[in-house]
Amino acid sequence: MAHENPHTKMTRPDPAPAVLPDADKLAILFTNAQFPRIGVVYSRLTKNMQDDGVEAVGSIRNTLAVVPFGAGAEFYKNNRHANRDVEKFLHSLPYGTTGIDVAMPTAKHTPKGTFDGPYPMVLTGCSEDLAKFLVWNRTFAINDKVTFNVFMNSHSTATLYLLGAAVVPGSGKQRVVEATKSFCLTYIETDDHRGDRAPVYQLTAKPISSDPDVHLGYHAIIINKRWVDWSWCLSKMHPAHNCNLPAINGWLGLKPDNAARHAARIAKMKEKEESNSKGKGKAKGRPAAGGIPPGL
Repeated sequence: MAHENPHTKMTRPDPAPAVLPDADKLAILFTNAQFPRIGVVYSRLTKNMQDDGVEAVGSIRNTLAVVPFGAGAEFYKNNRHANRDVEKFLHSLPYGTTGIDVAMPTAKHTPKGTFDGPYPMVLTGCSEDLAKFLVWNRTFAINDKVTFNVFMNSHSTATLYLLGAAVVPGSGKQRVVEATKSFCLTYIETDDHRGDRAPVYQLTAKPISSDPDVHLGYHAIIINKRWVDWSWCLSKMHPAHNCNLPAINGWLGLKPDNAARHAARIAKMKEKEESNSKGKGKAKGRPAAGGIPPGL
C-alpha cells in the first residue's frame, strides 16, 4: 500500500496526458523537469478559506487549487495581482484558454500570521486537457515571482477508515495488519541546529479516522521529534531549511533564503561556543604561594 502514499510520489507519473505542450517552444518557459510530488492534506489546503472556495475546490469539475510558493497572508498582501501572473502563464499554453479565471483567495477569518491561510487561488473554466496537464505536471517554476503547485480534489488522495469489528472485520491481529500495512518509512537527510547530521526517519500512513480529533489524538501519541514546517511549498517531507525543489537542475522559480539563514545561525552558534570554550580555559585568579588556585 506504500505506492498509495501521496507524499512519496513524483510529479509527471505514467501514463502522461494525451495532449502535452512543447515546453521548449512556449512563450513563457518553466522548469521542464520531474519533481518530488507535494502532497497536502485537504484540511490544510483549504485552511481559512471561505466556504464557497472550499466547495469549489472539493467538488466542481476541472476546478483546481493553485498554491504559490510562500502562499499565505503575507504573500497575498505583497502580491495583490498574483492571479494575473498565473493567468498570463496559462494563456501561453496551447490549450485554448478562453474563459479561464484565477480568483484570489478570500479568508474566512482574519489570518493570524505570515503563513496563515488561505493558501490557494481557485482556477475555473479550464478545459479537460489543460486540467489534466496542470495536475500531472503539478510544480511550475517560472521565475522568482511566479512559482506554484496545482492540486485537484485533494481530499480524495487518502482513504479514511476506522478500525473496528463493524468496519474492518476479523480478529484483533487481522486489524493490526490492516492498520499497519499502509505504513511507509522515509529517510530524510537533514542537520540539527549545530550543523551536525541528524537524519530523520518519517513514518507516514493512512489516517485511521475521518474524525480529525480522533486522528490527531492517535497522531499525538506517536510524535516524538518535530521540525519547523516548510511553509513555502506546504510539504511535510522536508524541514524548512532543506527544500529539495529549488535543488532540481534547471530550477527557474523562487529560491527562499532559509538554507542560507540556517547556515548563518549554525556559524554564529559555533563561533559563540568556541568563544565560551576559550573563556573557560582561563584561570579565574592567581594562587597564593603554596596555595590552591581558586575554584579547584
